[in-house]
Amino acid sequence: MKTEYTQYPKVGGIYTHYKGGKYEVLTLAVHSETCENHVVYKSVEIGCVYVRPLHMFFETVENYEGYKISRFRLFEITKKDIYDL
Repeated sequence: MKTEYTQYPKVGGIYTHYKGGKYEVLTLAVHSETCENHVVYKSVEIGCVYVRPLHMFFETVENYEGYKISRFRLFEITKKDIYDL
């Protein structure tokens, strides 16, 4: 069963994680067995590549001060976004 999402990250966009760090979204992917959508992203600082289920990418989490915030938030639009305007 395919899940419909209302929010997708911008491929090429830079996002900040609620614990810190900046990450560039490389692409979206689909799990070959479960058909679950995933986000493939890499650390801007150290270059490690990560995969996270799409439903978790923007999920609400509690930060250290007890506030409920999005796990990732858009930090910067890229040059490609400017050219696409």
